[in-house]
Amino acid sequence: VIPMTSSFNCGPFSDDGDDAVCYEIAFTADGWNNARELCHIIHAEIASVHNDEENAFLRRLAESNGAKSVLLGGSLAGKGVFFGWVDGSAWDYANFKPGYPKKGQGNCLFMDTRTETGQWINGDCNTRTPVACSGSPLS
Repeated sequence: VIPMTSSFNCGPFSDDGDDAVCYEIAFTADGWNNARELCHIIHAEIASVHNDEENAFLRRLAESNGAKSVLLGGSLAGKGVFFGWVDGSAWDYANFKPGYPKKGQGNCLFMDTRTETGQWINGDCNTRTPVACSGSPLS
């Protein structure tokens, strides 16, 4: 992935030039815990998504990396029936596929990059899939 030009330094990560957040589609993870480890290795966290622009950018980035789906940083774990972001940021945006989240289908959040708008589904946290990581610009 070739980083886009921006007013801040994302180093080897990519950014959409709009929200001062850097993104990377990391290696394929063997589930949630491995995904967090992979993001932490590159000094990032599993990505949270807060608007249509971020979602669209992540979808394009994932698609350009050949990922049919990516793990996002949303989880039901410890939150009952409500999703929350692992980075602690506000749950202020959602893009679920119609009929999702489905009860009993899984506690982790995935983006289906094959849908035009990068819609989300919930699924098994042990699913082997690429992970979307995000972090702050380098100082």
